[in-house]
Amino acid sequence: LDEVAALLAAVRQHWAALSGTGIDGLRLSFLQRRGLLRRTDGAWQLHVQAEPFDVLLELLPWGISLVKLPWMPQPLMVAWP
Repeated sequence: LDEVAALLAAVRQHWAALSGTGIDGLRLSFLQRRGLLRRTDGAWQLHVQAEPFDVLLELLPWGISLVKLPWMPQPLMVAWP
């Protein structure tokens, strides 16, 4: 859990738009979201439900539309509003 806390703290540090947001706020606003996961054409797609604070995603200094980790056989395409 210390590694998770360190990762979330680093996200807050590098994402200037969240400088006044706590780790719990980050978690609730951007990580614990409703969405729809489906497999189409052999690929997984996650469609995240829109929320008012999604405008901050435009200020994110890295991409979040593609997730590919070493243990994943296929990438996950993420569609944010």
